[in-house]
Amino acid sequence: MPATIRRRGCKSMSGLPTIQPLTGQRHDRESDAAVIACNDYLRAGSGRSLSRLIQVYTESDQIPAPTTHLGVLKRWSTTYAWQDRASAYDAEQDRAKTIEIQRLRTEGLAADYNRIVELDSLYQKLREVLDDRGVWHTDIKMSATGATVDVEVFNKPLIDSLRGVLDDLAKETGGRKIKQELTGKDDSPLIPPTLTEAEKQQAMLAYAAQQAAIEQFRGQSDE
Repeated sequence: MPATIRRRGCKSMSGLPTIQPLTGQRHDRESDAAVIACNDYLRAGSGRSLSRLIQVYTESDQIPAPTTHLGVLKRWSTTYAWQDRASAYDAEQDRAKTIEIQRLRTEGLAADYNRIVELDSLYQKLREVLDDRGVWHTDIKMSATGATVDVEVFNKPLIDSLRGVLDDLAKETGGRKIKQELTGKDDSPLIPPTLTEAEKQQAMLAYAAQQAAIEQFRGQSDE
């Protein structure tokens, strides 16, 4: 629901109304006030209602509201099919959101190719730093006597960064296999949480029978 009330429109030089509904066509006898109220109603979104709209109008201390009477809103809503306009408006908004989501999914870093290019560029930069500084680098430490000494330090932060980028590249290009657990805690059977209690009991019994068969086979092999 808009926090402020929009000003009523004016008429053009030809005398024709300049305000139009956010969706659909304006009716011949539909006043500017009715169109403004309808547009405010549409902008309120899925939680819109006539009672909430009239509350905003009656509590507004800014520009004049189209009306402060709930009965007038109800008459406009029925006469000019606000519910149909609201359905069409919401559908238009959903279509616009879908188009924007599709655009975001195919542009920038949402696209696989662009992510790989960015990761490769980052790897090359890190590699240049590693080639310049080396795996080991000299660091200055303070001894117990207060003297400074040079020590060789493993360049772990840089190596970790390189490993992370390589790991991300492997995932993006399909070179990193995702481990799938086949058993649960303490090698117990991995049972989906959506099973019923009877199905879980059946799965446990099948697992126990399988383990018994394995143990029996091992015992025969040891003889």
